[in-house]
Amino acid sequence: MTTRLPPVPRQELPEKFRKLVEADLAAGRDPNMNSVLAHLPEFFTRYFDFYYPAHEQGVVPTRIKELARLRIAALNGCQTCGFARYASATRQGLDEACIAALELPADERPFDAREALAVELAERMVTDHRLVDNAFMQEL
Repeated sequence: MTTRLPPVPRQELPEKFRKLVEADLAAGRDPNMNSVLAHLPEFFTRYFDFYYPAHEQGVVPTRIKELARLRIAALNGCQTCGFARYASATRQGLDEACIAALELPADERPFDAREALAVELAERMVTDHRLVDNAFMQEL
């Protein structure tokens, strides 16, 4: 991934971001996103402290949240979000084949009922939030 901002050099990374970059490298992921976020470590540390618990915990598995998040990223054309992968979702079986299936017509996607509804919710929220009506909420 190329970035408009240069990554913070590894030897200058704050400890938290150094660990994130090392984890990226160990997993074979591109470390540039975490290296760039390290330009504002206090801000992104607070962001992660807020965002990760919501993403990693709750009644909906991370895999399902990730499918919805990645569909929103694709619909909005956000390459940064589209390239990001959460390890907890991959541990739950989210792989590149599943992610590629998001581009298929809804009736051809190999998702279970909960996954399909989460992706449909994401699509409705992006394309026309008014389609998240009482009937759809009941189905959810």
